[in-house]
Amino acid sequence: MSLIASWRSRIGRVRAGPIEALRRLRWTRVIEQHRDAPLREKLRWWRLGFRVQSARLYGFPAADHAEYVPDFVVSYRTSHLNPAEALFDHKAARRAMLLAMGAAQVEAVALLWRGRAVLHPFSARQTTMTAEELERWLIADGGEYVVKPEGGGQGRAVALVRSEDGELSRQYGTARKPYRIAECYDHLTLVERRAQQADFWRQLFPDTINTIRLLTIWPDGERMPFVARATQKIGTARSVPADNFARGGLAAAVDVATGRMSAARAKYDVTKPIPRHPETGAQIEGTVLPGWHELCDDVVRITSAFPGDCFVGWDVFRDAEGRTVIIEANGGSTGVQILQMDGGLLSDSRIRRFYQDARVL
Repeated sequence: MSLIASWRSRIGRVRAGPIEALRRLRWTRVIEQHRDAPLREKLRWWRLGFRVQSARLYGFPAADHAEYVPDFVVSYRTSHLNPAEALFDHKAARRAMLLAMGAAQVEAVALLWRGRAVLHPFSARQTTMTAEELERWLIADGGEYVVKPEGGGQGRAVALVRSEDGELSRQYGTARKPYRIAECYDHLTLVERRAQQADFWRQLFPDTINTIRLLTIWPDGERMPFVARATQKIGTARSVPADNFARGGLAAAVDVATGRMSAARAKYDVTKPIPRHPETGAQIEGTVLPGWHELCDDVVRITSAFPGDCFVGWDVFRDAEGRTVIIEANGGSTGVQILQMDGGLLSDSRIRRFYQDARVL
């Protein structure tokens, strides 16, 4: 038995004990969610492990729920699909590993923690300074930056920061206000230079980097990982500076074989297909992503450099130079909902077998 298989087996045996009972108890909390939904509807899907929003997004009961990974499983059983899951919570550590293998990254301007900062942290130009000095440097540089907590997720606390008229301003959604980076005391903060995406993605929506969530799976015994699912995320005015579905962005399923997008969906009405971007008018449904197969090959190559990356949701984009750029990597419990919009993951026998071998189904 391989090391990973042995480790997964130990996790599987825990499921029958008190930990699983506690998970089931905590799962009852979702009944209180979606107050606009009838109790009968909530109970119907809760018993099967789904939230109401997911059931509606997936098209239940017309779609077969047995083909979908339940929300309960995602929330309580998939946090250990990768042996080094903690690495997915630390953007700086993952960035260093990716840079070491030559993968394209957005420029990291600074790392900040409790009033002290390191300028150009992943280069030979490292310079230590105070947070106030970093703030003055950013103002003098005159650029646009994305500031985010090093361990954040779902776009939480991500800010688009600009240097304008001798001060920094922050945009979050449609609101803009003065910003003090020196006040980022409570968490390790990463400052990136705002990247330029390729024209196709800029035309979808120009005010966010529109990333592709690419799911790679590397089963035990296989020499290489494979691309299992993909979703194109697209920003909206309400989601700026991120493109996250949870913050009001759009998500469109991408056919892995062809790179063709389906109609998009939005969290505010998951049942309504969106063939065109409601703000830019850009065509979404039926459009093929440029350079799709090259992008997939790039991500598979990058994944294969990390033998512990068994189940990864990569956020990537194509930049103005045509490179595949990695924004971040997400572990086993991230983003499954948007990856199942146009069909359950378990309808693919390879994916079902992976979940079964991991003892989470």
